[in-house]
Amino acid sequence: MFVDEFHFLTLHKAAATFFHQAYKRFRKYNAGAIAGTQQIQDVIEGTTDTGQNIGEAIIGNSYTKVFFGLDGKGVDDVITKLRMTFSDKEKKLLERRRQGEALMIYGSQRAFMRVELTEEELRLIDPEAYQEKYNRETATQPDYQKRVILTPSEIDALTTTEEEGGTLNE
Repeated sequence: MFVDEFHFLTLHKAAATFFHQAYKRFRKYNAGAIAGTQQIQDVIEGTTDTGQNIGEAIIGNSYTKVFFGLDGKGVDDVITKLRMTFSDKEKKLLERRRQGEALMIYGSQRAFMRVELTEEELRLIDPEAYQEKYNRETATQPDYQKRVILTPSEIDALTTTEEEGGTLNE
């Protein structure tokens, strides 16, 4: 399940209660959930209809966590209210709040990451930046097929249907 603007749901006790339980049970059923928000404080402060903290359930039951920039209060709230720890370097990265920069925590492993738009995403979302970076007009869609190099057998596998003797997962 993917939920964006998750902070809106934490304002409603019934929704918060559902997600509190979901995050505690999803992994047991090989299910997954992603909750995205720009308002981490709302999630941290959100409670279920019985007063349980929704942020603790989500963070505590998430094996993978990705934190994009947070202001100083946001970093402090995550540390104190969710009992997370960050190194000084990680705190600085989060407090810089640079677009696309994030801290990814995967179990006990941590890594800095940078998320960048693909050429096509940039063309559609920010035409001016696209023209500046690629020196091309945005009205013309690039021929991405010409950039993909496939062997004849790969092309055959992609274009042959099962009825014609091809297989879906070679």
